[in-house]
Amino acid sequence: MKWPRILRRREKGGIANFSMRGVKREEELRRTVFTRRALLLGGVQLGAFGFLGWRLHTLQVDQGERFATLAEENRRSARLLSPPAAASSTAMARWWPATG
Repeated sequence: MKWPRILRRREKGGIANFSMRGVKREEELRRTVFTRRALLLGGVQLGAFGFLGWRLHTLQVDQGERFATLAEENRRSARLLSPPAAASSTAMARWWPATG
């Protein structure tokens, strides 16, 4: 693993040979890399949310009437369901009074 230039030990002179110019250069390099990454990530996020917003608009505004009709037809559909044979005979005996 290669250490960043700031953290590497200086061979000659130790800390006395440490220059602020090198530190500023390293900081500027880090800042440009961070800015580039932040812009790339922000662009990806903007694209994803833009796509989601466009899709929401398409479904709600452009195709909303079609889906409203389908939902209304779905709500009003009348389906006759017959209960299972075993369940219906016991239920009828329990709820209907015996005549005779």
